[in-house]
Amino acid sequence: FSVGRPSASVHQDIVLSGSHIECEHCWIINEQNRVQLKPCTVTAMCYVNGKQVPFESTVELTSGSRVIFGKSHVFRFL
Repeated sequence: FSVGRPSASVHQDIVLSGSHIECEHCWIINEQNRVQLKPCTVTAMCYVNGKQVPFESTVELTSGSRVIFGKSHVFRFL
């Protein structure tokens, strides 16, 4: 799934608005029932359980993980 702004040049599966959300913010990847989050840019603010996910890396999401996009979009992964 792609996460980003409604103004992105490519359709985003999860659309978020507000400051600190990039046009193409991050990817949520599900491969063999293993779900990972991967930022799309160096400046994309993505946090999992309070730790920022660095660009060009991925972090696994497990049930109960707290995910923050930008500074104000908070989700619980189940």
